[in-house]
Amino acid sequence: FYVAGDTCTFFATISPEIPLVCPTNPATISADFGYSSYVWSTGETGQAITVTTSGTYSVTVLDQDLCVGIGFIEVIPDVQPNVLLPEVTDLCSGTSVTLSVAPFYNQYIWSDGSTANITEVTQPGTYWVEAFSAGGCSGSDTTVVVEVPSTVVDIGEDTILCDGEQIQFDPGPDFASYDWSTGSSNRSIFINFTTEVHVTVLDSNGCFATSDTVSVMV
Repeated sequence: FYVAGDTCTFFATISPEIPLVCPTNPATISADFGYSSYVWSTGETGQAITVTTSGTYSVTVLDQDLCVGIGFIEVIPDVQPNVLLPEVTDLCSGTSVTLSVAPFYNQYIWSDGSTANITEVTQPGTYWVEAFSAGGCSGSDTTVVVEVPSTVVDIGEDTILCDGEQIQFDPGPDFASYDWSTGSSNRSIFINFTTEVHVTVLDSNGCFATSDTVSVMV
């Protein structure tokens, strides 16, 4: 306390220590309980006030001994989450796809009930996420998950070869990668021995598809 003649003054405490405010979530700031009067720089006279803009706020209080307390606090503008999902997300048939947003925020709520910054979905449909900052600001976005039809990969039928013969298997040129059961990654392969053959390809939608298994007998 500071005492000068008949006047005593002190510093009044305002809480919280670092208030954050955003357009969608006002901040409540309050002085301690127990004073006989409160006058804020906004003109309000309650123990607590709600503010919607950043800036410096003050309160003048009067205690039971008629001492005057003055407190100041800086209300800081919070950052609104920038949440971005693609407008459309492809889902390969029979698989799952991961939806994700930036991991910088305090809380996440997805339409499927997930609460992390990522969620894994297995069904087509509309999905949304809302993210919340430390001060309660929120941002949201939506994506439509579309199921991509399975690609049919045809490498022919079971084959019987005579000694000295070989057969070429070729699923076509429309794929980004090829993974044969023989270990080859070429578009086509030649076989001249008894075996079973299949290939897994990556199509233009980013989906993997596998052919039926074909038997070769010599």
